[in-house]
Amino acid sequence: MLNLFDSVVRDILSSQVTTPSNLAVNLYHNEDQILVTTELAGVKKEDLNIEVKHQEVRISGERRVLYNDELKTNHKERESFKFDRRFRLPFAVNPDAVKAKLEHGLLTIELSKAEEAKAQKITLN
Repeated sequence: MLNLFDSVVRDILSSQVTTPSNLAVNLYHNEDQILVTTELAGVKKEDLNIEVKHQEVRISGERRVLYNDELKTNHKERESFKFDRRFRLPFAVNPDAVKAKLEHGLLTIELSKAEEAKAQKITLN
């Protein structure tokens, strides 16, 4: 009876499991900067890559879930996976002024607007 119950519970729970093949990101901006956030629970800093080039950001890496080989697994929803997300920004940024931090599973990237992308005041003659 216990095996039947385990099987039913496993089937119900496994139908709700999602593995992100694409990271969901939020972008916020003002006149001088863009702020990018995404959730990366379980990802270590050394397994994360961030690249900024022109108006494109690339976030890639891997979440590694380690299992205890000495124990029998009853149910497993957390999986290891690789991710690679690229997206365009609404304006050019300064690649030398990028700040990023990973705290409590939340990645935050601060990007400063490139000088040439900032609005210039034009003086009339």
